[in-house]
Amino acid sequence: MIGEVDRETAPVIVHEGAVYMHEGVQYVIDRLEWEQGYAVAREAAVDYYTDASTSTKIDVEETFETAVVGDAVKAAGRVLVTSQAKGFRVVKRYTHETLGFGRIELPAQHFETTAMWFYLTPARPHHPAGGCAHPAAPQRLRPELGRPAGCRARA
Repeated sequence: MIGEVDRETAPVIVHEGAVYMHEGVQYVIDRLEWEQGYAVAREAAVDYYTDASTSTKIDVEETFETAVVGDAVKAAGRVLVTSQAKGFRVVKRYTHETLGFGRIELPAQHFETTAMWFYLTPARPHHPAGGCAHPAAPQRLRPELGRPAGCRARA
């Protein structure tokens, strides 16, 4: 055994075909036994490295709280994060020339955590009675304009 990696990052670090560095020595991963939790590697002096690409999706499972902050809404809650290693690039050292591509065929990684996020409120058209039409719009005044922030002046 030359080293250990956690299961969450294994798809991008020790996938089949990856160049794995350990204590300054290069290894090429010949096989990854996902279910058993080990990789077979061989020492190799190569003039390239591998760069894996992943896609990540975040799904909000439950929202604990929300609050309007300026022109945004702040929220906190429970999320499900799904990461999937899709493929990798073989890159020549020093010149960064792409030498080739490879596919990574491993299961997606899922984990649940808590998170905080912000999103912008929708455009707020001017409300005829004053204020803003959007119910989440902050009602603080812009002193220089004498109307709520985010609202357009009357035509």
